[in-house]
Amino acid sequence: SPEYIDLLKSAKFVAAQVSLISADDKLLRFIETRPGGATPSASSRLDAMKKLVNNGIWTTCRIQPMIPRVTEMGMRELIFKLAEIGVNHVIVEFMKFPLMHAKGMSLKLKQQLNKYCEEGGELPEDLRRFNNDLYSFYKSFPDSVVIGNYLFFSRKEKARLMKQFAQMVREANKEYGTRMTFASGDEETQFLNFTWNCCGIDQLEGFEGFSTCTIQTMLKIIREKGKVTLEDMKNYYNPCMEKFFQLWRKKVRGMYYFEERVFGLKAIEENGKIAYTFDENLIPG
Repeated sequence: SPEYIDLLKSAKFVAAQVSLISADDKLLRFIETRPGGATPSASSRLDAMKKLVNNGIWTTCRIQPMIPRVTEMGMRELIFKLAEIGVNHVIVEFMKFPLMHAKGMSLKLKQQLNKYCEEGGELPEDLRRFNNDLYSFYKSFPDSVVIGNYLFFSRKEKARLMKQFAQMVREANKEYGTRMTFASGDEETQFLNFTWNCCGIDQLEGFEGFSTCTIQTMLKIIREKGKVTLEDMKNYYNPCMEKFFQLWRKKVRGMYYFEERVFGLKAIEENGKIAYTFDENLIPG
């Protein structure tokens, strides 16, 4: 509404994020529900973002969760629509399942996807082989992982698809003459980010706190110096520095913690201390 636009424009430092996981209103009708009714349509949210952009308000579209084989199939259409209306930044994060609720979540989503298919919607054959059960589909990949009580999607598939989404943004920018930036909300693929903060706010005056994003800071230093040391990281604010020091040296399943969490990071030992470099050959695929 004009009142909200005026309120946002009156602030000195402001950025807006709008959640939208698909441009397909029919699909959203089944997979986005809330008590008492449906969520706003894709077209209404695209219109809202266009109004924000046209009024000079820096705008991000948050595509979270990105659901493999469900919203994945419409990502190109959505990204091109976002570039067409001038959205400044797009962030993509894959669906992850909290283990305590994973089967129940997947069952509910399966029921909705089945209804979608009954009304003429189409889903890829590899998901249909699992009766549209995303939990079983995730578990079918040998490189799906459980970290911190969450089930994460296949590491190879995540790397492959995030590269495609980043390339879609480049192609959309070329098509519309725009400068929309891209970022992965998943730590594993943040090496693909166009910005030093997954929300892209490092591009804005007054948002200097982006350096608290630990993984992005590590990658930034590696790009500048070829490696990052613990001494380098001590120069940046971290609310959990003691825990960070522990993770720096921690090993998980035969790898250092950060090697497992971020594709391409490689631990090296120098004078008895651990530093990290980046090696593209370590990216799954």
